[in-house]
Amino acid sequence: MISGVEGLAAKVAATTTLAAAAGGLTNLFIHYMLSRTYAVGEMCNGILAGLVSITSACAVVEPWAAVTIGVVGAFAYTGGSKLLVALEVDDAVNATPVHYFAGAWGLLAPALFARPENMRVAYGNDDVAGLFYSGQWNMVGCQVVALLAITAWVVVLMFPFFTVLKILGLFRVPEDVECEGLDESKHGGSAYGISLDSPYDGPRDDDLEGQAKL
Repeated sequence: MISGVEGLAAKVAATTTLAAAAGGLTNLFIHYMLSRTYAVGEMCNGILAGLVSITSACAVVEPWAAVTIGVVGAFAYTGGSKLLVALEVDDAVNATPVHYFAGAWGLLAPALFARPENMRVAYGNDDVAGLFYSGQWNMVGCQVVALLAITAWVVVLMFPFFTVLKILGLFRVPEDVECEGLDESKHGGSAYGISLDSPYDGPRDDDLEGQAKL
C-alpha cells in the first residue's frame, strides 16, 4: 500500500527511471567512442548499471541528481570492466562491473546528493543529508565504512568457497566448452546472435584464451 506516501513513491519511480535511461544512453555513447560501433548489450548493461547506482538513493535525491548518478554509474561500469580485463579476471557478462563497481558508486551517491527534505519524507529525519546540501562529511564516512565492510564480508565468505571449487576442478567448465560458448554447448544456440566476425565490442569466447585461469 502506498496510501499517504504517494509523492515518495512517485519520486522513487521517476528517479529510478531517469537513472536507468541515463546509464543506458551514456554507456551506449561510451562504447561507441571506444569501438565506433553501437552495442545493444552494452546499452543494456548501462541500464543495469544505472539501476544499481540509484537503488540506495532513489527516495532521497532529486531528478537531476538521478540523471547524474546514472551517468556516473555507466562510467563506473566501464572502468570496472576495463580493470578486470587488465587484471586478467574473467567476467564474461560483466556482472562484477554492474553489481560491484556501479553498486559501490550507488552506495556512495546518497552521501553526496541526499536532499534534507527528501530525507525527512523518506525516513523522518532531515538532520543527516548529502555533502552537497549539508557540507558535512559524516554521511560520506558512514557510506565508506559500509562499502568496506560489505566488500570485506564478501571476500572473506566467498574466497574459501571459490578456492575449494578450484581445487575440485569445478570452478570452470572444460576448455572446449568454454571456447564453444556455454549458450552453444548447453542450449544449442547463441543467446545474442553474435559471431566472431561481428562488430560487437563486448567479451568474446576467444578472448578467454588470454585471460587468467582463476
